[in-house]
Amino acid sequence: MDETPIKAGKTGKGKMSKGWFWPLYGDQDDIVFTFSKSRAANRSKTP
Repeated sequence: MDETPIKAGKTGKGKMSKGWFWPLYGDQDDIVFTFSKSRAANRSKTP
């Protein structure tokens, strides 16, 4: 699995938060991208 950093969501004037996309490959050749505000192993509580 490879995480991809992105800038998403404003934190103030001219500032963006850093977030991460995590691509997951499914068993029927589908690809899903989950989003997280951190690179922590436990990302299940991401709002």
